Amino acid sequence: MQHVRQLRIQKAKQYLSDTDLHIYEIAELVGIPDYNYFTKIFKKEANCTPKEFRENSIKLPL
Repeated sequence: MQHVRQLRIQKAKQYLSDTDLHIYEIAELVGIPDYNYFTKIFKKEANCTPKEFRENSIKLPL
Protein backbone atom coordinates (compact mmCIF):
# COMPACT_ATOMS: atom_id res chain seq x y z
CA MET A 1 0.00 0.00 0.00
CA GLN A 2 2.88 2.36 0.76
CA HIS A 3 4.25 1.83 -2.75
CA VAL A 4 0.89 2.72 -4.33
CA ARG A 5 0.69 5.86 -2.20
CA GLN A 6 4.19 6.90 -3.30
CA LEU A 7 3.27 6.39 -6.95
CA ARG A 8 0.15 8.50 -6.52
CA ILE A 9 2.14 11.31 -4.91
CA GLN A 10 4.77 11.15 -7.67
CA LYS A 11 2.04 11.50 -10.29
CA ALA A 12 0.47 14.35 -8.30
CA LYS A 13 3.83 16.14 -8.24
CA GLN A 14 3.99 15.81 -12.00
CA TYR A 15 0.50 17.28 -12.39
CA LEU A 16 1.29 20.10 -9.96
CA SER A 17 4.43 21.01 -11.90
CA ASP A 18 3.08 20.60 -15.42
CA THR A 19 -0.57 21.67 -15.30
CA ASP A 20 -2.83 24.39 -13.95
CA LEU A 21 -5.38 21.90 -12.64
CA HIS A 22 -6.90 22.63 -9.26
CA ILE A 23 -5.44 20.59 -6.42
CA TYR A 24 -8.78 18.86 -5.80
CA GLU A 25 -8.83 17.80 -9.47
CA ILE A 26 -5.33 16.37 -9.17
CA ALA A 27 -6.34 14.50 -6.03
CA GLU A 28 -9.18 12.87 -7.94
CA LEU A 29 -6.95 12.05 -10.92
CA VAL A 30 -4.47 10.18 -8.74
CA GLY A 31 -7.21 8.24 -6.96
CA ILE A 32 -7.56 10.16 -3.69
CA PRO A 33 -10.91 11.97 -4.03
CA ASP A 34 -10.87 13.32 -0.46
CA TYR A 35 -9.03 16.66 -0.73
CA ASN A 36 -8.14 16.80 2.98
CA TYR A 37 -6.80 13.25 3.00
CA PHE A 38 -4.83 13.94 -0.19
CA THR A 39 -3.22 17.02 1.38
CA LYS A 40 -2.36 15.07 4.53
CA ILE A 41 -0.77 12.20 2.60
CA PHE A 42 1.02 14.57 0.22
CA LYS A 43 2.53 16.52 3.12
CA LYS A 44 3.66 13.30 4.79
CA GLU A 45 5.38 12.07 1.60
CA ALA A 46 6.71 15.38 0.21
CA ASN A 47 7.30 17.38 3.42
CA CYS A 48 5.21 20.25 2.04
CA THR A 49 1.63 20.87 1.03
CA PRO A 50 0.56 20.52 -2.60
CA LYS A 51 0.20 24.31 -2.79
CA GLU A 52 3.72 24.85 -1.45
CA PHE A 53 5.06 22.26 -3.87
CA ARG A 54 3.40 23.99 -6.83
CA GLU A 55 4.67 27.41 -5.76
CA ASN A 56 8.23 26.09 -5.45
CA SER A 57 8.14 24.21 -8.76
CA ILE A 58 7.03 27.11 -10.96
CA LYS A 59 9.56 27.48 -13.70
CA LEU A 60 10.62 31.00 -14.50
CA PRO A 61 10.80 32.00 -18.16
CA LEU A 62 14.28 32.39 -19.60
